[in-house]
Amino acid sequence: MEYSYIPKNNLNLDNQKIVEDLTYDQFNQVVSSTDYIVVVKFYANWCLPCSNIAPFYDKMPTLPQYKKARFFRVNANVNDDTVIHCNVCELPTIQFYYRGMKLGQVVGTDMNEVSNQLKGYIREYGLE
Repeated sequence: MEYSYIPKNNLNLDNQKIVEDLTYDQFNQVVSSTDYIVVVKFYANWCLPCSNIAPFYDKMPTLPQYKKARFFRVNANVNDDTVIHCNVCELPTIQFYYRGMKLGQVVGTDMNEVSNQLKGYIREYGLE
């Protein structure tokens, strides 16, 4: 099993500045217990499209229009249990959650679609 990054035990949800990797337990905790829209990118180190969108995705937590969202990653090589649990079949896949409920997903590299869906969820749930 490959470990390119070992996730932290304590995640700071209130003041996020960087995208952090999640373990299976952290994933379940984060998606079910926060009042933010949770955005999770499923990726692999060998996946070129995943690498291509990384700079855009990694910048999102710093943008003011996304202050009511929290951004995370799941390394498919390390956390296959999370990948299976979330029914991820292609990489990259970006999924959106709110209070434990999966809202939707974007499969592929269309970061405009990611942005549009996220803005829609923020509006829909009154998190502006």
